[in-house]
Amino acid sequence: MSAWTWTINVISQLAKPGRALASPVVSLLPPSAEELSKNWATLVCLVDKFYPDIVEVVWEIDDKSQTDGILNSKSLKASDNTYSMSSILTLTRAKWESSEKYSCIIKHENSAAPIVSTINRSQCTTA
Repeated sequence: MSAWTWTINVISQLAKPGRALASPVVSLLPPSAEELSKNWATLVCLVDKFYPDIVEVVWEIDDKSQTDGILNSKSLKASDNTYSMSSILTLTRAKWESSEKYSCIIKHENSAAPIVSTINRSQCTTA
């Protein structure tokens, strides 16, 4: 992608004049018991009601950055002109059971600080 194309893409994503910024609402869902019985663990981070359509998602396991096993969806525009997206972290059951703290961290221009949603494995009913 050329620098020109990149610049146009970024400009097209910026907030439109007169449109209020909206901070994301974040929910983190633990793996299901059924999935764990198949030796997998998928955590789903739902990011909802944000504007403009630019967010950064970071995953941490026990306060260490996680880069493997992540799949981010494209943002979808809702009828209220805000956006939603999801980020999925897939782990083996062994990895899930060997760690305690799982965090989905969202960075958005309307949030002064990152929005952090955390699950502690020992507090999950599927643990």
